[in-house]
Amino acid sequence: MYRSRTRGNQPVAKPVTAATDVFALGLIAAVVVTGRHPYGDGAGISIAAQIANTAQQPPDLSGYPDELRPSLERCLTADPERRPTPAEPTELCRRAASRELRDFAGRLPRMTFARTVSSPRATGCAWSRPAAISR
Repeated sequence: MYRSRTRGNQPVAKPVTAATDVFALGLIAAVVVTGRHPYGDGAGISIAAQIANTAQQPPDLSGYPDELRPSLERCLTADPERRPTPAEPTELCRRAASRELRDFAGRLPRMTFARTVSSPRATGCAWSRPAAISR
């Protein structure tokens, strides 16, 4: 997969990397926390243009919780090399949750939990074969 950018009038293709996912995670987290997009309101094309111009005009993170703002700033930085690795936000979430993130026992309705852990997509995950499912 490649994302394209333009340099002058010439398109430049760059590979999609984990840093791209971290940027997307930052956008989703920002919207979930406040209900507003850090690049403002407007049509999708105008928001996309603002995102493309992040290096010149960073997102507006005023109004976001103080404890979250530094993480959002790092995730949403224009330079992919300066974004955190995927492990960093994962660890922050694990610490905030005070549990392992794949520990769904007691957190999902019993039938949902049973379907989740027996899903073919869960095969190979540490939580795909629970010792026991409470009934």
